[in-house]
Amino acid sequence: MSSPSLPLRLAALALAVPLLASAQVVINEILYHAPDDLDDLQFVELHNAGEAAVDLGGWAFTKGIKFTFPAGTKIDAKGFAVVCRNQERFREFYGVPVAGVFHSKLSRKGELIELADAQGQRVDKVKFSDQAPWPQGADGESGSLERICPKAPSDGPANWISSPLSETREKPAGTPGKVNAAFARSVPPVVANVSFAPELPAAGVAVVVQATLPATEAPKEVNLRFRLAGPGFERPESVIPMQGKGGGRFEASIPGQTVGTLIRFRVEAVGKDGSRRHFPAETEPRPALSAYVPEPVTPGKIPFGWVIQTTEKEMKAADARANQPAFGMFREPDPKERARMEARRALENGLDLSALWFALTTEITGDDFRQVATLRPLFLAKLNERRKLRETFLEVEDPADMLAKLPDQTREFMGGVIAGLKPLLNPGQQQAVQVWLEKRGAEEPGFRRMVRNRVDLETIWHALTLNSEPDPSRWAAQRQAIRELAVQRAKVLSDVPNGPGFQPALFREVREKADGLRDRLAALVKPTLAEPQVAQLDNALQMPREVVVGWVSAPPDVPPGPFGGPGPRGPSPMMFGGPGGPGGPGGFRGGPFGSTPSEPGSFRSAFVHFDPATGKTELFDFVQISGRKGGQKVHLDRDHTLAGMTTFALIFEGDTASLVEPLAYEVYRRAGMPVEQSHFVRLWVNGKLSGYTVLVEQPNRAFLRRNGLKDDGDMFKLIWFGGDLVGQHERHTHRRLGHDALTNVVAELNRLEGDAQWEFIRRNFDVEEVANYFAVNMVLSHWDGFFNNYFAYHDRGGTGKWLMFPWDQDSTWGLRTFGGDSEVFYNMALTFGMNGDNPPADGGNWRAPGFFSGPLLANPKFRQVFLSRTRQILENVYSEAAFGPVLDRYAEVLLPEVKLRAESQKQDPERAVAQLKSDLARCRVHLQKRREFLLAQPELQRAVSVPPTKGN
Repeated sequence: MSSPSLPLRLAALALAVPLLASAQVVINEILYHAPDDLDDLQFVELHNAGEAAVDLGGWAFTKGIKFTFPAGTKIDAKGFAVVCRNQERFREFYGVPVAGVFHSKLSRKGELIELADAQGQRVDKVKFSDQAPWPQGADGESGSLERICPKAPSDGPANWISSPLSETREKPAGTPGKVNAAFARSVPPVVANVSFAPELPAAGVAVVVQATLPATEAPKEVNLRFRLAGPGFERPESVIPMQGKGGGRFEASIPGQTVGTLIRFRVEAVGKDGSRRHFPAETEPRPALSAYVPEPVTPGKIPFGWVIQTTEKEMKAADARANQPAFGMFREPDPKERARMEARRALENGLDLSALWFALTTEITGDDFRQVATLRPLFLAKLNERRKLRETFLEVEDPADMLAKLPDQTREFMGGVIAGLKPLLNPGQQQAVQVWLEKRGAEEPGFRRMVRNRVDLETIWHALTLNSEPDPSRWAAQRQAIRELAVQRAKVLSDVPNGPGFQPALFREVREKADGLRDRLAALVKPTLAEPQVAQLDNALQMPREVVVGWVSAPPDVPPGPFGGPGPRGPSPMMFGGPGGPGGPGGFRGGPFGSTPSEPGSFRSAFVHFDPATGKTELFDFVQISGRKGGQKVHLDRDHTLAGMTTFALIFEGDTASLVEPLAYEVYRRAGMPVEQSHFVRLWVNGKLSGYTVLVEQPNRAFLRRNGLKDDGDMFKLIWFGGDLVGQHERHTHRRLGHDALTNVVAELNRLEGDAQWEFIRRNFDVEEVANYFAVNMVLSHWDGFFNNYFAYHDRGGTGKWLMFPWDQDSTWGLRTFGGDSEVFYNMALTFGMNGDNPPADGGNWRAPGFFSGPLLANPKFRQVFLSRTRQILENVYSEAAFGPVLDRYAEVLLPEVKLRAESQKQDPERAVAQLKSDLARCRVHLQKRREFLLAQPELQRAVSVPPTKGN
């Protein structure tokens, strides 16, 4: 019999657990590893299982944590007492009182906790662990350790279970101050071990399941509970009694199933008193064992993958994403969808209450806060009414009919708003509202819309005063700050021409003014805000408008920047004319790369991976699969990884991007960089062939460990829509901490000069690794990698140094310039990305320096390291001799795959094959011309080629 890969063996539970008649005050709940790096949220709960109150004065935790209960502390009969590590953090998540604060720290690996009474006599103890058979749901998966029976011993895992996990597993769960979710009057029978075979049965072949209980157990019954699942469904659970085989062994068989069926099952042991234990427990990250009936396949030249989303909602969302055009591709939408999209846009434009609220509370009213407090309930009610109207209106079967009714619906709704406002406004204000209504529908030229989108004061004001409770004492200052910004925005708008036509130089000038004003926005407004409003402002600056004003319920994976393309760049705005301008990613389609809102996936999905090299098929069940730009992001259980990866993306953003993405990672890898794993996968999503896709590892703790780096450092992902240094560096570890280390290192980089700056760089950066990163970006013409598309890592607990890792490499190898299919971008300047670099005379292919690249590449000594590595890579890594065979292999592997994908998407397969051949030829052009261009640069000719002293 094969045994599943989960760490589920429970041999340590072999002994029955007797009751302790004397048990009164016990250690009842432990949160030792909170999710989201909330180490200061740790708590320990005591429970008084007796019938009388107990004086805890002088009682103490003597091991694990150090805390003595002060005199007068009492715990009521059947009551609870909680001690925590940080009272403010505890209050953030739990609304129960605490008896005290301890200042020590529980180990994430587990340790011994002991409780002694006032005479020093041990009352209770538990030595828990993060390893099975101890519950895994309590080890960073959001759960706490809960005692099952307070009157049974606590010194073994049989009497402990994880509390129910939170929905996203990012918010802490647990039940402090309450009866444990798993409370039972006796300890249920122990299931020591479960095994089954086969894990991947053929169609019609039964799965035989065996369970072992300790010989001392005498269960009333043992059952096998199973359910069948597949794309968009999970059937009700069926029960099969397990037959005793002697020696505590029980067995049952799950009937054979059809191809593509996912089988989820668990063993249930029922005690004579009716107590029940399930194996695995419902509160484990994987609450069932799993088998899968795979479809017979003929191996190809790349691995195969199957995504199975068992919830109908997630399956439908995946289908909707699959019907969107990939990057650079425009698919004619279904007429009904087009009508629905037009209706949604018309509803959102016609029922925009943010602008009216802004006008009423900043332009029309006086400083009297009482009127604002009167108006706010009306607007909140109308916002809720608007949301329901939108949801109802967009669910109709006939979108064309819906479009015809929209004007009347809009007039009726806004008429109701005005009628509700009338008794609250004086005659002058009513007249001002009427004037505002008459002017609001006017269409503005593109330049003016761009300024309003980049400096969207209406959305900011909505976030500050409708999404959070305004503070009367701060109102006047906030209103004054916003009005001052409105005056400045009006000045920028007054300089914008009203006529049609597009002028790149003027566009750059106007956008720089708008971005400068946006940069001043936070500095001017934040000092006037209460703490909850600061969070609302930060969200409004990062999230798309439709999220802030309540049109959608969850933020998209990649929020769109203003004007469709990359968002504001803070001190380094993107210059029009380079890759990725308004005609670049996202274009004028309303979101970057055609992105749409998506919610985090549940943990009810599965992923199946077949490796043709080994012939091995591997099932990963109860994983989280979330929609993202161009595909899905898959989160595996940390105890069951794919080649050491716990998180990876499955992406297809067009044939060109899918070719260069893994090719770029190959260059980084050969240059000695710690880099993500990446390869092609032929993918089926919910039973439908999607075609070849790029699998790319996500830099995270598992990635750090795999590359020999400490996994407890600070990891930041640079995103282009954040607005400033802090906003653009999204924390991926220790997310509750601030950005002080980041802001301090960048500030010092820019403050220092010459040798002092170089000494600072040597102390605070892994010079070779960071120089390597920029050198590969230079070789690959990766204009996006100097101010975007990287992870910054700070090894704060070890060397203290900063490193950089690449991500999102679809604009490399010179093939993503948006200037025509035949063009190859090979002449990016050797000074690109450094402070002092200027736009080329023709105004194209340039962006301002990045936060790190600017000062680092301008430092003379760091630059010599960078130039030396660039030359060495050109001579030994990025050459026809090295990468010619790689391109040949890609051609061999991908030619049948691009044809298959085109056929599955009802596209012209011959055209897809021709595109691949053209892209491969263009890669060879870049390989030749980029080398020639760079090696001809005098600055590089003077550099000495130096190989890396360490590699990956």
